Amino acid sequence: MGDPRSLSKQQKTPRDLLMAAFITPTTQTEDDRLWTYNVEDCYRTFEVMEQQQPLIRSLGLQNVWDFQQNKLAPLLLDAMFRGVRADVANKAALSFELMGEITQREQWLQSILGHPLNIKSPKQMQEFFYGDLGFKPIISRKTHTATLDDQALTTIAKKEPLVQGIVTKIQELRSLGVFRSTFVEARLDRDNRLRSSYNITGTETYRLSSSENAFGSGLNFQNIPSGSEDQDDPAALTLPNIRRLFLPDPGYTIFDIDLKSADFYTVVWEADDEEFRQMLDSGIDMHGYNAKSLFGLSCGVVEVKKLHNAKMQLAKIWCHATNYGAGAYNMARACGITVKEAERLRARWFQMHPGIHAWHQRAETELRVHRRVSNRFGYRMVFFDRIDAALTEALAWTPQSTTRCVINRASYIIYTNIPEVQMLIQ
Repeated sequence: MGDPRSLSKQQKTPRDLLMAAFITPTTQTEDDRLWTYNVEDCYRTFEVMEQQQPLIRSLGLQNVWDFQQNKLAPLLLDAMFRGVRADVANKAALSFELMGEITQREQWLQSILGHPLNIKSPKQMQEFFYGDLGFKPIISRKTHTATLDDQALTTIAKKEPLVQGIVTKIQELRSLGVFRSTFVEARLDRDNRLRSSYNITGTETYRLSSSENAFGSGLNFQNIPSGSEDQDDPAALTLPNIRRLFLPDPGYTIFDIDLKSADFYTVVWEADDEEFRQMLDSGIDMHGYNAKSLFGLSCGVVEVKKLHNAKMQLAKIWCHATNYGAGAYNMARACGITVKEAERLRARWFQMHPGIHAWHQRAETELRVHRRVSNRFGYRMVFFDRIDAALTEALAWTPQSTTRCVINRASYIIYTNIPEVQMLIQ
């Protein structure tokens, strides 16, 4: 790109004139470079959009584009500018409390090991577990190198219960450190508010993603943990509810809306399963109902949790994974049962709910013919992997993307029809 100042007046486009306003003959400051980059980014994005528009129309995706860009984006821009008021005093108190918990565990580790252990150092961690203690290195499937992530530590603790206490303290230190640095210590803006930067194309399922803003303050608003303050196990790590750091503005009350079992509703309607519809309308405990049906339990649905809690937990995992196309072998590994038993349960499930199996077949046909799946809002996902490898992801994409589309449209309806409600976080 040439210098816009070198062009004649007749050659200059509005883009050139705007860019020239941000180019000074003197050395630019960091803020100057940031704003210059921002201006150029806006123009180049607009130029890309102009070229994409004919393709969007030819693919029949104009309605998708219109909603994302003309309806959802302004809502999110308002939320980004508004931000959320932070409880500064509580923020400082929580930070101090977490630092005390971290120090206590570090001192415990040093007293047990006889020397400090920097759990943030992969080298020190591997020297301790794979060198001093002599455990066989656990190899990461992603990096194909030795790892000591939480899953690897849990595996080591199962093999040798004597190190369970050490592993627990290390895992707690990791959780406390993330809580403190990522959430409690998130940088505030000058007006003591937290502002996130939203990305409307953040995920493949159209779930919004967010991160700290362009100025380095704020945090990921899509992952605000509610903590574990109501934990039944007294020995479990207690983490604070980070949502307590958010305060309503004067004259307002903070509230949140959630969709219970939203993805499952979509599966039921895609499967056209009338029995499931009636159960959902009745408000019955679906996990108890599924366990009773799957295992032929004689007790009532309300008694399943009390009398057969293990089977209810198994049914919860089973139904969710099977609805999304998991095979008998994977289900056997996940549930700790034999492949033969997994095949029997899978056949029973599809016999009870043939519509789910029919939905799987429709999705597979769409994948084979068009290499894509779509939802009822006209959004679609194209897959380039082998069909058998892509099917489970495709089955999960439809209900997940449908839920995101419903939530985004509900947010827009509130934004346009109830102006006294301010959208803070989605």
